[in-house]
Amino acid sequence: WIIYHEGEGARSQGISVEEKFLRDAALLEKECAKEPADTRSKFYLAQSYHNAGMNELAYQHYAERAMMNGWDEENFIAQLRTGNIAAVLDKPYSEVVEALTKAHQMRPSRAEALHALAVYHRKREMYEQAYNYAKMATQLPLPNDRLFVERDVYDWRRFDELSVAAYWTGKYTESRDISETLLQLHQQQKIQLDDSSVQRMLDNLKFSLQKLSETHISIESDIYSELLIGAGPSN
Repeated sequence: WIIYHEGEGARSQGISVEEKFLRDAALLEKECAKEPADTRSKFYLAQSYHNAGMNELAYQHYAERAMMNGWDEENFIAQLRTGNIAAVLDKPYSEVVEALTKAHQMRPSRAEALHALAVYHRKREMYEQAYNYAKMATQLPLPNDRLFVERDVYDWRRFDELSVAAYWTGKYTESRDISETLLQLHQQQKIQLDDSSVQRMLDNLKFSLQKLSETHISIESDIYSELLIGAGPSN
């Protein structure tokens, strides 16, 4: 069997992307039936269903692949995608967190699972947890792995998540500093951001500056009140 990438090969002519991936999945189902221990066929079966938008089947096969022996990097990606698809499918909270935590434990040198946990908790407005996961993610260096390393997570996304979580947990200075740094790196062309991300970071920076300004005014007001209370001739 041969897996073709989207838009490549004569077999892809005249059919939709979904049909192409489902056809690949059918071939891989047969291969897995013949060789149940074939980890690569199992992985690409899950990926074919995922690319076809059939998330329940992708979730099932990624979860099964993650439990098989095989290349450790592929095991990690299968477990990571199990957790990410569980979140998309709105599986119970404990199931999503357990799947992503297991992915991190399988390869603690990778930041993607921690980043996914930060995103998941931020979307649920659980900002303290989001901050903690994002903070841990930012402390990991770019790994030497070969398989599906999400470079944008390491370049800026994990820091972006930390900035947002820092704002919602009252760490306005940290949120401001991260937003300013990311925008400067983009200006210097050291990271690549799309226009919507740049605008969102500018908005986040503005919100952080507003909060810091309000805090400064509040402190000045408190000091002024104390001065007034203590003013006048002594009795």
